[in-house]
Amino acid sequence: TVTVTNSITRDRGSFTITKTTSNPDGATLPSFVMNYDCGIDTDGSALTGAKTVASGGSATVGGIPTGNTCSVTEVAPTAIPGFTWATPTYTPASIVISDTTSTFEIVVHNSITRDRGSLVLAKGLTGGPQGYTGPFTINYDCGTGFTGSVSVDAGSSQTVSGIPTGTSCTVSETLPSAPTGYTFGTPTFSPSATVTIPAGDGSSVTVTTNNTLTRDTGTLKISKTLSNPDGASVPASFSVDYTCDDGSSGTVSVAPGSPATVSGIPTGTSNVTTPCATH
Repeated sequence: TVTVTNSITRDRGSFTITKTTSNPDGATLPSFVMNYDCGIDTDGSALTGAKTVASGGSATVGGIPTGNTCSVTEVAPTAIPGFTWATPTYTPASIVISDTTSTFEIVVHNSITRDRGSLVLAKGLTGGPQGYTGPFTINYDCGTGFTGSVSVDAGSSQTVSGIPTGTSCTVSETLPSAPTGYTFGTPTFSPSATVTIPAGDGSSVTVTTNNTLTRDTGTLKISKTLSNPDGASVPASFSVDYTCDDGSSGTVSVAPGSPATVSGIPTGTSNVTTPCATH
């Protein structure tokens, strides 16, 4: 008697999970957890599991019956403060294990970029001649690569974008020459001259530089002289009315030899005949 014994086994193959990343801003990357699903084994059990793969690395899943389809799903990577993960891509989305010797691969790719926000430089102005809006030079310093100046008219703003979130920015102003007859006060900054770009990609913070323009003023000196050779009885002082072409007017009491001074008259005040008329 000759007994012929045969054995037959299920053909099985493998596939590789490869991890690639785009990390232009130099985030410190974690390892990545990849869940795989290759269907049902010959005994009815699920061919599922997980592999941990570092950026630039790979992991192999073996023992998969030929003909089975495999796919990969990545566990959302750990959030990194100040950075945003893009949706991962899978190339290809799935593979069929068609034989026992070929190399099958699914590449999982992630992109992570630095969160960036904007600094809005607004300009406020109180006072000044009608229609005057500047322009004004606003300087900003947000660290290396993010310094400069913008030109802003009163009532408007300029935006500096692409600044990493969490960056501290300091704002200052280079004042222009004041309009004739006016003087600038010390600028103020709202909410403050130094601010931080808030968290969250696309965030913004506004700094308003506020200026005041005050009208320059001078004084009018009114003197009284008296010729009284015969010693007439005269008042000790005289009422003198004055009118200036800026619309200011009034009455002052002036004693001979003791001038009266009227202050607060805008510089440049003039009249066709005399700067101010008095009587």
